[in-house]
Amino acid sequence: DNTVISGPTDLVTDISATWAAKGRKTRTLTVSHAFHSPLMDPILEPFKEAISELTYHPPTIPLISNLTGQPADDHITTPDYWAQHIRQPVHFHPAITHTAPETGIFLELGPDP
Repeated sequence: DNTVISGPTDLVTDISATWAAKGRKTRTLTVSHAFHSPLMDPILEPFKEAISELTYHPPTIPLISNLTGQPADDHITTPDYWAQHIRQPVHFHPAITHTAPETGIFLELGPDP
């Protein structure tokens, strides 16, 4: 039931005002950057370079990728995956839909409660 938009502040403010005028509840998230938007493009290559020396391992427990909404594959063990995670939309609903038939409890881990 929620959608998060990201991008230039003036455009996000305009979109929020449009939805508020239609009676929809809106709120601004407190974030440091416009993650998952084109504003992140300049950091992608430096980010990949910075994390290229890390050692990656496949998950040892089932993990759903927010890039695809499906179980994570070997791509999750690459710098490209994590750079895409900064830039691409989060597919939260497909991830929940994928796991819902087998799950009794959902736990979302993130920087804010």
